[in-house]
Amino acid sequence: RQLRRLGSDGDHIQCNALGSSSMDCTIQDNTFQNAHPSALGSGVTISGGSASSSVTVTYDISGTSANSQTFRDSVGSAITVNPTNGAGSFTGTIQNNKIGVAGMASSGSSGGGAGIAAGCAGAATLTHTTTINNNDIDGIFGTNGAIDLNTQIACTLNATITNNVVDELNGFTLAALYTLTGGANVTDTATLCADVRMNTFDGSASFGFDHYVDQLGGSTSSYRFPGYGGAAVPGASPHALVTFQGGHNTLVQGLPVGVDSTAATNVGGGGTSCP
Repeated sequence: RQLRRLGSDGDHIQCNALGSSSMDCTIQDNTFQNAHPSALGSGVTISGGSASSSVTVTYDISGTSANSQTFRDSVGSAITVNPTNGAGSFTGTIQNNKIGVAGMASSGSSGGGAGIAAGCAGAATLTHTTTINNNDIDGIFGTNGAIDLNTQIACTLNATITNNVVDELNGFTLAALYTLTGGANVTDTATLCADVRMNTFDGSASFGFDHYVDQLGGSTSSYRFPGYGGAAVPGASPHALVTFQGGHNTLVQGLPVGVDSTAATNVGGGGTSCP
């Protein structure tokens, strides 16, 4: 807690769980700034898992009040929580972080990283449950999304995304919020539940989307947006998803929700929240 770290050639902090371990990682009320001349990442990473592992991880990457934990000048993602393989669970909160500096291009991430990247790419049977709340993100350069959520193989990602502000993107950043389920394998059964409410997303300074919905691996992977009642193939009628997201969030850009119309084929609603 209350660490002031001004440079690193790798991550400022990494917590990595292996084998059958249990790990709790709390990173709270710190100041992270990259001043290293040849940095590779300069963020905070929670990771773990292997082909035969079963890990149990809890985490809290938070400020105790709004913007009381700060990140700036990362090269990769400022915050990454991404198990890579195996079974088990990741459960945690990312809250009250200030990423980047208002009015300063690329101050959140300059090398193609996100502000917050959370998922379970490659984690075969793992469940990741995350709450991303009240974060303020500026200055993300050239990535999929300032908040980037992805899940692959047979992994389940449950994400509650509330009260975040994302703006001042630059480069070719695709969206303020980017979500992806599935991978190159057409038999992926990954599931992403995203409860997205009370956020302000502005993708207008970059590629143009406030939220981009992507899907790979065909219709065996799936989305759930609690409360959504529109088409299961929203690319054929995307306005239902635009209307739904716009009714729960402030979407600033003129093209607020983008949908990969060739891939997003299994989008549903149901329930009032994610697990």
